[in-house]
Amino acid sequence: MKDDINLLPKQLVVGRERRAYLFGFGRLLQRVAFLLAAIILGEAIIYGAYYYFDYTLEKSWNSQVQSMSATLETQNMNDLLTLVDTTRKQFVSWSLYSEEVLNSAPREITISRLEVKENLGVLEIDGYTSRRSSVLEYKNILAGLSWVDQVEAPLQNYAIGPDSGFSLSLVVDEGKQ
Repeated sequence: MKDDINLLPKQLVVGRERRAYLFGFGRLLQRVAFLLAAIILGEAIIYGAYYYFDYTLEKSWNSQVQSMSATLETQNMNDLLTLVDTTRKQFVSWSLYSEEVLNSAPREITISRLEVKENLGVLEIDGYTSRRSSVLEYKNILAGLSWVDQVEAPLQNYAIGPDSGFSLSLVVDEGKQ
């Protein structure tokens, strides 16, 4: 095809070929630039969406964590109050009871030991007396106290002898604590 007849001068043909080549190269550059711009724009959209969703999720997560934290604090506080209330209901004011026990003893009685068995709700009293009738009188006084459910006295308390020992057990009335 080199032998084709061309009426245009060679210089014009070469210029025309250059223009066609440059036009094709220019279109190629336009397409590459368009693709690069599309890629950059796509990445910008993806990063923007990522940061937007990350911010939204973090904000939502923080509000849920704060809500859960407040719920846990409330639950912990309720548990603590329940524990305090249970402990308060189980508490026996032994110091008040022991003072009342000591003050109500007749003159002939000497108390040598007070022992609290808190898990059983029992106050044990040991002592000495010169008269056995004082032990019976003391038992009746203790039985009359409002917080005492019953007074237990072993038979050895009524044995005859000088300065004999005695032992009493007071069972606390749970309803009057």
